[in-house]
Parts: sequence; structure tokens; C-alpha cells
Amino acid sequence: MGKNFVCLNIAIIGNGPKVAPFAEQLAREGHTVFIGLNEDEHDEVLVSAELENIFFENIEDAGAQADVIYLAVTADKVRQVAYMLGDVRNKVIIDASANIDPKPEEYVATLKAAMAITGAEHMVKSYFLAPEFDAREAGDIFFAGNSKKAKSVAMLLANSLGFKNTYDFGDIDTVPLLEDMARCWYNLAIKQNMGKEIMFKIVKR
Repeated sequence: MGKNFVCLNIAIIGNGPKVAPFAEQLAREGHTVFIGLNEDEHDEVLVSAELENIFFENIEDAGAQADVIYLAVTADKVRQVAYMLGDVRNKVIIDASANIDPKPEEYVATLKAAMAITGAEHMVKSYFLAPEFDAREAGDIFFAGNSKKAKSVAMLLANSLGFKNTYDFGDIDTVPLLEDMARCWYNLAIKQNMGKEIMFKIVKR
């Protein structure tokens, strides 16, 4: 079990390849993790049997038990998941959904959509689901949105995972810029074959 002095109930919604290692990281820091899945997805996410603070739930139950909800789904699934979450108006929601290579007419403003559907006020856009990155302390993490509470919680989680430098990117109007950064990362990491172990870093004189 980890050494984090603030332990939270965290729901991770999604079944992508990074969900299991991310959940294990959080669990080792002492957080209780609920992985929210559809019924047909439960066999797709495998976690270490030694960790007793990771639980598999349906999406609504995962959200109901959590203090923080992390949306680790693709952008086209955010609206569907938002309708399945139930009453999460008082929860902190971190939107980490990615719309990496969209056509202009397919652009999905996921943060605003999820806020409208759930009525949640404490939402923030961020990307720090990078468990394969071995030098997290070297990377910088950015958060965008209107909720100071959501940003504070997201920064706490990032710090607990080893990310030392976190930055307030701006209000909800800056979310598209942050999503552009994600697409830049995808271009460098995947299309330009630089590999996934790259992150952005601000260097100051």
C-alpha cells in the first residue's frame, strides 16, 4: 500500500489498455479504486490479485461510490457514459477522453457535453493516464476547466502518482488547446514513431 496521506475513492470508467496499470498505481498509493465497466467488458481488464482495494462495478455503481470519477474512454463514448453515471452532481470528474484524430465535423466537446448531461459543476480536462512512462517526475501535467475544486483534486492525484509539475492551463475556453496538445503528442508518439514514453515539459530560464 502506498504512502499517500489523502486517500480517495476513485472511479475509473473505461476498459482501455492503460486502465489496469493506472488503477494499480492508484491502489498502491492507498486509494480505493472502482473500475466502472459494462457487463460485457469485465473480462477485458485484469489487475493484480494482491491488491485488495480495486473493485469492478457497473458504471453507475462505480460513480456512486466514488469521490472522483476519471473518464478513461474515447471521446465518442463520453455522452453515453455520462448518461449511465447516475447522480454525480457533487462529484469531481476528470475528463481524460481523447479525440486524437478527428475530422472537423466529428469534433466532440466532451467536457461541456458531460457537464450538461450530468449537471456536475466540478469537472476538469486533463491527461495523465501514462503508467508506462518511467520518469513521470520529468513530465508536466496540465488541467483546464472552471472548477478550482476539480483542479485541486486532479493535481493531488497527479502528485500522488509522481508528477511533480502541474499547471493550471486556464478556464473551460482553453480546453480545445489542451486537446490540441494531446493530438500533438499522438502525432509525435505514434505517427512520427517517437514512442509512447514522451511527455511535454516547460523549461524556464
